[in-house]
Amino acid sequence: MDTTRHRSIQRLVMSQPGVRVADASIGLWAKLAAELVLLIGDGGFVPLYVRSVQLSAASFPWLRPVSEMAPLASGDGRFSGLKRRLEGQ
Repeated sequence: MDTTRHRSIQRLVMSQPGVRVADASIGLWAKLAAELVLLIGDGGFVPLYVRSVQLSAASFPWLRPVSEMAPLASGDGRFSGLKRRLEGQ
């Protein structure tokens, strides 16, 4: 990931006072999912999300195994696998 984009994401996550990093990250994923699902549906979003986690796992091995990270269909627990991993860090 390029440094500028990484810094932008880090600023967004850290700019939410009183919110844990895991919750802030999940909030950003939920917002992104809401927008993308309208355009490409769940069937298009899920592979993009899984691929993103796969690529990130190269730098952050604690994201593995990726198979446990697949998002649920919808709802509050949609990114529960990712949230568990982030909370464990």
